Amino acid sequence: MNNETKILFPVEVLTLNGEAVEVSELKWPDAVAWLGQLGQGLAKYVGSTGRLGIDLGELTALVMDSAELSESLVLKSTGKPKEWLASISCGQFLAVLDTALKLNLSDDLLDRAKKIGARLAKLAPQARLTVAPISPDSTTSSSGKAGAVGISTDAPSDSSTCSPGEPTSGCEKSTA
Repeated sequence: MNNETKILFPVEVLTLNGEAVEVSELKWPDAVAWLGQLGQGLAKYVGSTGRLGIDLGELTALVMDSAELSESLVLKSTGKPKEWLASISCGQFLAVLDTALKLNLSDDLLDRAKKIGARLAKLAPQARLTVAPISPDSTTSSSGKAGAVGISTDAPSDSSTCSPGEPTSGCEKSTA
């Protein structure tokens, strides 16, 4: 196995109860789903300053949310059925979870995600959503009619612009 293959799909083997258990990096669709679950789970505990904070009264909910999230990661990264969890001890579960987290939240993967985010962020200041009518020459829909909304990377003349995701009522009129 060459280094490129190891980087693209790392696998570690653990021995549990005499059985070899392969723990692998999640496939893209599973990783996206799991990271979405993680984000939703953590969102409840992020304050207005963006810091993660937990009220002791929420500890039970956090543990329950974490258990479901942890089981999801363990099962997806091992390919085992949910019933398999009943055959392993708490310590064994934590060993598999630790390995799955190491592979799926590795420094390498997080660094790659940060680099991609930084590259995409460079595009964001230039992109604007045009909400004013666009001339028939510039955009046509599949029906052949002029489009009512378009995306431009330069300042449009005499049209309203918003950043993507921004409500149109707060947009400014541009006459550049």
